[in-house]
Amino acid sequence: MAKKKSEQAMTGTLIRGADGALYFVKDNQRWAIRLPDKLTKDARAILDRKGFIANLDELPAFHGSGLVKEGGEGIDVDLGRLAALGRRKPRAK
Repeated sequence: MAKKKSEQAMTGTLIRGADGALYFVKDNQRWAIRLPDKLTKDARAILDRKGFIANLDELPAFHGSGLVKEGGEGIDVDLGRLAALGRRKPRAK
C-alpha cells in the first residue's frame, strides 16, 4: 500500500543556519524553507549536543532521504535519523 503524500520522506538538505534555526532545501527546489522553532526544538538540541553549531564561516548541512518528512503540523525532522549522525569533527586550521 502506498503511503500518503504527507507521510512520505523527502529528499534534500537540512541546514543549521547561523541564526541557529533549521532550514530545509528539497532536491527539486532552489530555495530554503525555514522550519518552525517550536517544531524543531528537540532537533536543535540534538545538533547542539553533537557539536553541530553554525557560525558565519560554517553551516552544518546534511543531505539525504528521510531526515525530513511532511507531518501533521508541517515539515518534521526525524529525530532518530538525526541522533544517528556522527559527532562533528573539529575543523582543521
